[in-house]
Amino acid sequence: MYSFFNTATKPQNQLDSDNVEIYFNLIESYQPLDVGTKVLYLERAISEDCYTFLESLDRVYDPSLTGQAKQNNLNFIHALKLINDYYLNNSDTVLAQMIKDKINLLNNEVIDIAKLKAAREKAESRMLDQCYWPTGGWRVELNLPADQVSAYDKSRAKDTSCVLGGVISPEECLTLSAGVRNVICRSPVRARDLIRFGLTLSQLQKETDETLAELIKQSIDIQYLRDNTYHSMSKFFELDPKVRSLLAAHSTEVIRLQNSAYLTMSRLATLDQHVLLEVIKHPNAFCMLVSASVGFKLDDLLELKSDRFSELLNNSIVVVDLVTKQSIPVNHLLALSREELQTVFKDSNSEESQRILNPPKSGLTL
Repeated sequence: MYSFFNTATKPQNQLDSDNVEIYFNLIESYQPLDVGTKVLYLERAISEDCYTFLESLDRVYDPSLTGQAKQNNLNFIHALKLINDYYLNNSDTVLAQMIKDKINLLNNEVIDIAKLKAAREKAESRMLDQCYWPTGGWRVELNLPADQVSAYDKSRAKDTSCVLGGVISPEECLTLSAGVRNVICRSPVRARDLIRFGLTLSQLQKETDETLAELIKQSIDIQYLRDNTYHSMSKFFELDPKVRSLLAAHSTEVIRLQNSAYLTMSRLATLDQHVLLEVIKHPNAFCMLVSASVGFKLDDLLELKSDRFSELLNNSIVVVDLVTKQSIPVNHLLALSREELQTVFKDSNSEESQRILNPPKSGLTL
């Protein structure tokens, strides 16, 4: 459990000259940040309003820390927060001047302080994606008022809308999970591309950070699908995440299936995943079986149980030979069991295979 200043004896919600010394000593002794960052944040503490300074403090919080390192990070933030609160809510000009003097002293002690502060500000412009955590982070740890905790989500939603170029409003971004907003801010260009390809707000609301991260990872493959088929991508994002990932990973094969076998994205999505994998692994064989010269109907073939479907697809050369050279009806092959297909494919000319392929006609003979 967080406790402010292990060695402090003064009330923690008040400032006096003794507390100021404690707070400044703690800030100055915080090792992970350089003096330029510390001075920059002290200057912000006496110049920014409450909610602006909350956003500044978000950028020095490290949620990955544990133990004493976490305690030190929270103490550093809390000291700055109390100084900011004091400036907003107190009229003690003597103490205010004391704080300003100490900041000026730090400013003058370091020759390159301006460069250090500028470097920090430049680094912060690239830190947007590092300020996301799902439970309120340090704001909850320090037990801030509810409005200051909820302001975190509103601020991050505004950031998300900004990196998306405003195609989704801040209010709409508030409906997304913190994890999804984080993923968007890590890869804003690719996130905008996915929206341009047909990823809607309603679908984004259903995504998890893991599923959206996978979409962004495969965005180039998704673009390849979009650019090389005549079918809409709007349904693609509604597919089961595992199916989407499989289709994107085999985009070249999917394009071949759509353009040659007229196997649409919607139809692919209805397939048993084992059947779908087999089709994608063997697009040429599948296209050959449904071609006009062989004659399998698309639906008849796809509605087979996966084990029989695999047998036909993995032995497509033999199947084509049976249909085109031995005149075995397609419907007869579709009716065979897996065991019968295996027997035929092992040796189509064997006596047992010929019995299966050309069963005696039923009926009485006179």
